Amino acid sequence: MVDIISNKEICDNQTKDFFKCKTKYKDKKITMPGLIRLKQSSLSPLQVTNDTTQNLIYRNPNARITWDGIETYKRCIFRNWIPGEEYTEVLTFKNLSGKNITFTYEVPKTRYFQTIYPRRLTLSQGVTFSLPIQFSPLEKIAYVDELIVYINQTQRRITLAGLLPQYRLSLEPKELNFGYCAIQDIQIRSFKLRNIGDLETNIEWNSNEPFTIEPRECILPVGGIQTFTCSFQPQWALIYVGTATCIYGNQSVYELRLHGIGKFPHIIVRSDDESIDENTGNILVRFGDMPMNGSLKRELILINQSTFRVPFRIESVPGVAKFDTAFRFGKTEGILDAGKRQTIAIKFQPKASEQYYRDFFNINTQQGNLVTAVVECSGKSMGNLIEISHQRITFGQVLANSTTNRIIELYNSQETSIARFQIYTSPDSPFHFSIENGSLIGDGSKLTIIITFTPTYPMGYYKIVPILIEHQSPILLELIGTCHSDTGKPPVLNDRYLSNFKQQISRHLALYPFEILSDYLKRDRLMLDQFGSIMETNDITLINDIKIIKDEHDYILPPLLNPLQDNYLYWFSNEDNTHFEYVTLSETCFIFDQCLLDQTNEWQQSLTITNLTRGKLILVWHIQESSIFSIIPTETELLPLKSTAFRIIFRPTTIDTFYTKHFEGYVYYKNQRDFTLVPDYGVMLPVQIDLTCIGNTLRLNHEILPLCQFDRDVLIFPPIGEQTSAYQTLTLTNTGTTPIIYRFLTSSNDDTISHFTFKPSNGFIKPGDCTIIIVRYKSIYSSNINNNIYQERIIVRLNEREKFDKILNLFATQDKARLLIPNDGHIYALTTCIGLSSETHLQLKSLTRSKLEFNWTLDYNITSLYIEPNNGYFNPYEEKDFLIIYKPKDEGKISMPAKLTCWTGDRTKHGAEIYHITIHASTRDGYLRASELQHDLGSIALGTSTTYDLYITNIGDCLLRYRLYTKQTILDNKKNSNNLIDNDEMSIIEFISNENNQGDIDGKAKICIPCRIHPFSRSHYQ
Repeated sequence: MVDIISNKEICDNQTKDFFKCKTKYKDKKITMPGLIRLKQSSLSPLQVTNDTTQNLIYRNPNARITWDGIETYKRCIFRNWIPGEEYTEVLTFKNLSGKNITFTYEVPKTRYFQTIYPRRLTLSQGVTFSLPIQFSPLEKIAYVDELIVYINQTQRRITLAGLLPQYRLSLEPKELNFGYCAIQDIQIRSFKLRNIGDLETNIEWNSNEPFTIEPRECILPVGGIQTFTCSFQPQWALIYVGTATCIYGNQSVYELRLHGIGKFPHIIVRSDDESIDENTGNILVRFGDMPMNGSLKRELILINQSTFRVPFRIESVPGVAKFDTAFRFGKTEGILDAGKRQTIAIKFQPKASEQYYRDFFNINTQQGNLVTAVVECSGKSMGNLIEISHQRITFGQVLANSTTNRIIELYNSQETSIARFQIYTSPDSPFHFSIENGSLIGDGSKLTIIITFTPTYPMGYYKIVPILIEHQSPILLELIGTCHSDTGKPPVLNDRYLSNFKQQISRHLALYPFEILSDYLKRDRLMLDQFGSIMETNDITLINDIKIIKDEHDYILPPLLNPLQDNYLYWFSNEDNTHFEYVTLSETCFIFDQCLLDQTNEWQQSLTITNLTRGKLILVWHIQESSIFSIIPTETELLPLKSTAFRIIFRPTTIDTFYTKHFEGYVYYKNQRDFTLVPDYGVMLPVQIDLTCIGNTLRLNHEILPLCQFDRDVLIFPPIGEQTSAYQTLTLTNTGTTPIIYRFLTSSNDDTISHFTFKPSNGFIKPGDCTIIIVRYKSIYSSNINNNIYQERIIVRLNEREKFDKILNLFATQDKARLLIPNDGHIYALTTCIGLSSETHLQLKSLTRSKLEFNWTLDYNITSLYIEPNNGYFNPYEEKDFLIIYKPKDEGKISMPAKLTCWTGDRTKHGAEIYHITIHASTRDGYLRASELQHDLGSIALGTSTTYDLYITNIGDCLLRYRLYTKQTILDNKKNSNNLIDNDEMSIIEFISNENNQGDIDGKAKICIPCRIHPFSRSHYQ
């Protein structure tokens, strides 16, 4: 320990009489050995100027030492001194041994260090001797001297030094060893740097890759401690040895030794069922079929076989939007400790029904791009599967104001799903359904619905009723009926009339009344087909007249070829002008907002209906007399190609109430009033039109709070091709006790064309009920179609108040049909001989995330080449094998151009991609050659056999098929050798391992055919 003595006598007298000082120290009792420092302040950083003082700086100045039982200090150092002043420190010598010790010393050699005159002393056990050392510097330089002491005649040296302020650092630890580290991973170690000098210093670290020290620069105050981090990130599997240099003070250097070893990580990835693709090595995680609104979990197992930790990261392949995948990993990044394993849950939650999902994910190292494994996840989302017992119901002839019933059944064939449905109809319709909405439990449950037909007006009735189903395309139910009364007896509609009417629509003849069509028939400009329907002739005038309509419309009629897509398309056909209509309406939805009853009790709006046909039409609205909404006139005649105005009247009776009305009207040709006037080919079915009215009597500052919920707030559509459509269902449920009115505002910017359409786009929901809405995404043409992402925020206005708006986020991607074609589209078929056929395998891979349909177009002038399969589809990222079959008829070479057309989406082939492929094939004559033309087997004993190997070589380049035949001649020994014996004896040659004595030989190949020879008689055989 160090005893600090404030001896004022020594400090004040400043005398050079060391004997007096000795007397005073003799009277002063010092209990512990150590240095007694006078007129010396706290320590500060030191600057070393020579090698002598360098040795003094980097050792602990307070280190005690024991020489032959005497405890003292090896150094006496003066710091923070000022030239011209005097400083004194006291060295203590204590006898710790158990005997007396003789002690003496010599004075320092320089005049800058002085002490009392030496004398010989005997130190008894436990006695302490104090020796003052005076330091008298004259200038600002370093002073070094020594004090020689003799302990029991043994010489010892104590260093005396007066040092300037110095820079000194202490590093802990002095070496960093990172051990093993995965390449591109980062290992971090920390170390501390302490300023044990007398001056504040700047710190600057310099290091080489893969070592990095942070912070690189800082300022370290006196006595301060700074913690640094050193990171090691190897890029290669090598041993790294480096040195980091610390520059401080007056460009002094301190070194830190660094060691590390980079190694490749070894991670084993497998699925819970250990499935793997043998061709690509991908880890397969198959979820199978999954119903919508459900989820399924599988597990992915990661095992670290390395002796060091390995950080990992799971990410999807580039080019796939994050929202566009149905697979979610419970953990996308982490650290695998050495020899440990982790189990990661994968959740499959499909976003769209009837969609096949297949996505790829890379398992990479955390900091780099080292791919450890590729995980292939696949699954299919299953929508509901509600089926109907009859898709067309015929009521026949019914008298006015009478009732006829029919029964249909809905049944759910899915086992695990509960399907909600809604029949989209009007309460005022002549066709009434006993159940208009509900749900069906799985396991084949059935629901019986009674349809009541109550007509009031003598006319034919034809209505297509969409049954909207959650996560399924609509079911289109066709209803046909005819009403007779005393004032009108129209033709009784049946299936034959319906079929002829659809034929006329498809031929664009339904816009003409039968009088015009009859006139064309008489002039042979039209003709009847075998089913009695009108069809066109080669008359140019009529064709040009009809061509205008054909260019504007391509009508879609049920029954449809592809119910899954086309039922959706028909439901949206009036938005596309592809649903056949006799008339057009100026508006399909009228809104009466804030109709205050204290001002008036009636509000009106106008509706304009235009007749598109060349004949007179009758329009009849079916309205109940007590309705709040009414339309005037309810029955009127529409002149050809003319417009007629109607008035929509709203007469509410209660304040702060919502009202809604769905009008249903029927339009038919006026000449269809009496069946006696209409020929069979002239029977035209009526066309139904719909009109929606919404009104409210809310007073100012009065609102009805809507409580509703969507089945999902985010709608994600699968990738589709250019100018195609995709459909999904959206369910809106009224969870409150008051009715709500909803309306979709498809775009907040009027200048932007929305890609999404809703139907119905507005409506009324009773408390506790729900409505099913079909959402369509229709892609448009884009010059940059690769993975275009579309996003819209749809505003759902509730109760006609902006403050109740709900936001619906919709995402969709537009993808292009892409295939990986090998060898730049040049395919070479196997060389084949005339009369044979060859099969060449062609591997093509889809690079598209959506389902891809394809069709081959070949040159039909070349009949020797064809491809199987000729058409079909690719699943996402699927690799399909095609078979090129070549059956040549003539010798030579051919190059056949082929077109492979592929497209995504529906059958319209919009945005199709065409790949031009050339198939090269050649034909050559082939021949075989035996190793020898004759061979003498010598004598063979009867009852035994011998073997012989026959070698056959294919000299040509193409595969040959061969068949072996034997011709045997027997020579009798008893007669002349020229005499032949003609008998039916079996052949003595048997071909081993050749089934039916036939086989194949590849081009330039040689085969061995083993033969066994066993004679049956004593004769010469050849």
